[in-house]
This record gives sequence, structure tokens and C-alpha cells, in this order.
Amino acid sequence: MPISKHLLIHTAKAWTVTLDEDRNETKGDEIILKNVRCVPVKQNTLTANGLQNDDKLTLFYDSVNSSAWNGTSQVKDWIPVNGMKVLFDGTEYTMRIEQPVYARTAAVHHYEVQLV
Repeated sequence: MPISKHLLIHTAKAWTVTLDEDRNETKGDEIILKNVRCVPVKQNTLTANGLQNDDKLTLFYDSVNSSAWNGTSQVKDWIPVNGMKVLFDGTEYTMRIEQPVYARTAAVHHYEVQLV
């Protein structure tokens, strides 16, 4: 059973970033992610400087009801990749952890992507 479309209310943009020998970023092609869900996650981390806020988002990308578009055509079998950039609600994030979630079969049910 896929994630219901009425829960997947957000749209985001994603792209890859490559670094050249001088550590300059080059932006790849933009992918528009439709019917996804972005949920804020509040988290604190204890560091040498004390308690630090590590607020981020979790992006849910369903294998059935979410879709990825590169301008005019749909991208089949899009998979999130660690290090990709995501623009959601005017803020740019970086994909830190992408985790496939399986249901009762060997096929991926959805992806949960941690954005920082």
C-alpha cells in the first residue's frame, strides 16, 4: 500500500553537485520532486561547545505516488543520493542520509531522506 497522495502535499527541487580540483561547486540538472512530504525534525546534539540545535527535515519520497521530473519528462526510478542539494520552501538543504524503506516485498516502499 503506497503512501496516500493526500499526505504527499509538497514539491521540492533536487540537483547533484560536483566539485572540481579547486573545490568549486558545479550544479547539475534540476529535478522537480512532486508529491513528496517534508516534515521538520527537531534534534539537539551534544558537542564540545555544549548543546547545539541540529534541526533538519525528513523528505518522504514514495515509490508509487511521488514523481521526479527533469523539465518536461518524468524520470523513471529516481533514487536520492547522499550529497544532493534540495530546495524546499525557499531554503537549500543537503541530503545527508537516504534510507530505503521496504514493506512486505523486496521492492522499495518509499525513501526517507534526512536533509540538513
